[in-house]
Amino acid sequence: MVALLVVVELVLHTALPVEADIGTSLILNNQIPGVASKVHFDVGADLLRRSGWSDGAKASGTVRVICIGGPSTVGILQNVEDTWWGRIQKELKAAHPDKRFEFGALGVESKGVRFGAKWAQTYFGEFKPDLVIVQHGIEDVLIHPESYQYDPDGLNRVQLHRQRTGLKNLLVNSSQIVRRFSRSRQETNQKLQQKKIGQPDYYGMMLEVGRARYRELDLVFSVPRAKGSDPLDEYLEGLRAIVAASREAGAKVLLVGEPTLCGEFMDPIARQLLTTPVGVNDPAKPIQKPEPGWVEKELYRYYAAANEYASEANVPFVNLLGSVPQNQAHFLNEALLTDEGARKVSQRLLPEVEKLLK
Repeated sequence: MVALLVVVELVLHTALPVEADIGTSLILNNQIPGVASKVHFDVGADLLRRSGWSDGAKASGTVRVICIGGPSTVGILQNVEDTWWGRIQKELKAAHPDKRFEFGALGVESKGVRFGAKWAQTYFGEFKPDLVIVQHGIEDVLIHPESYQYDPDGLNRVQLHRQRTGLKNLLVNSSQIVRRFSRSRQETNQKLQQKKIGQPDYYGMMLEVGRARYRELDLVFSVPRAKGSDPLDEYLEGLRAIVAASREAGAKVLLVGEPTLCGEFMDPIARQLLTTPVGVNDPAKPIQKPEPGWVEKELYRYYAAANEYASEANVPFVNLLGSVPQNQAHFLNEALLTDEGARKVSQRLLPEVEKLLK
């Protein structure tokens, strides 16, 4: 029996090897104004959403662009061609039909720029991007509670994937048979996820639930940020780490200040779209909704610091605050873009991308 298992393992390792984890493939059916009703959302086990990406090593002559940000970058409620980066890819292909353009986008909710930095350090050596577009800001302002303390070793502790330990980790890493059992469970879970998330207007309902809960929260006009407890330090650390990983991989970088629906003088209809409280992981404080004007001011503060760093590092920085109208035609909440909002972002970024790819 043992001999047979060894033979099977050898055959699977040499002829039919599989990776330990699968990605995510979902079909969304929503009725959300501003985005398509049917959306195909696919990301790899490496968490990257791809467009026009060839299998295996990057082919000679290929231009590969990787975009790192939050949910508004990966665009879970949009088809690839409707995202801002998908639109840029389409324009580049039309302008340069002799070139192959491969785009990928990373955006994980409520993780912040440190997650993107760790991901860049992990994958850029393999993916070899030519250009990296970094669009962070809103979540880096909102996810940190008032009790936040800067952790200089925090980046090293970021975990990108589900962690396996001990014997389970050893078996999955060494046995193709065990990998197939693991993948089978993951495929079953994905079918259950599709059944749930693929319900008619699932995300539309979730947005409405989030908006209703948000409206019930107490308003906090500002969150104190003092030296040593300012998440801006973590934001700048993340940008530096991504720029360093990009340069090590031979890639150029474009830093972008993420646009937002939040503003000091929001109209009442736009206010009804807000969903994201501040510092929800703070056990010492009740969940509160931030004053939208404070969010906008914080983003200006972050982007001023990012612009100063960009000048020192000799990389371009584009501040998109004010570039996208702050209304329901362009935003679904604080950060998520409608298709029209994504079009505005792509129009603003395309000239900068073309300059960097010359």
